[in-house]
Amino acid sequence: MIRSWVLSSSESWRALPVPEDTPVAHASGSDPDRILLMGAGIAVSYGVLSHDLGLAGNLARRLTALTGRGTSVDVRAFPEITMKHATDVVSTPEVARYGAIVATLGGLTAVTLRPSDAWRADLEAFLSEAEKNSPSTKIFLVGVPQTSSMVRMPRLYGSLVERHTARINAITQEVCELSANSMFIPF
Repeated sequence: MIRSWVLSSSESWRALPVPEDTPVAHASGSDPDRILLMGAGIAVSYGVLSHDLGLAGNLARRLTALTGRGTSVDVRAFPEITMKHATDVVSTPEVARYGAIVATLGGLTAVTLRPSDAWRADLEAFLSEAEKNSPSTKIFLVGVPQTSSMVRMPRLYGSLVERHTARINAITQEVCELSANSMFIPF
């Protein structure tokens, strides 16, 4: 019932425009850093029609300003990305070409109230695959935002989502602390 409401709500993200261009953003410079941006939510860049105007472009420009080198950000973002799909992406040898992975995962888990034990198991599998296929790649997991403050929800449901989001974020931070290559970034 919750999933149906989330996917059919008039407040749904589905009504917002999304980038229609190639899922890559660049910031010019020599010796470019390669970044993989994956997930849902802000990684999709709702509200703009170009990845250069969305999170990927902003990330590329900010990194280039900090490092003085170029940045290329490949985007693998989908509104309903699952941890299984994200794990499949990092299970390939191609993931080794990235210096960092920035992931915005867990939003759908939070709003559908998927069990937190399942989240922990999926997250551990994701990090294990990423580290196995690219031991030197740094992984940055962005916390799940408090969705109920951005999207109108029934009050009881919103309060359940807020508590579940806090649990998901606490688990993500805890799992990241046990991994040498990963870091939790609060939203």
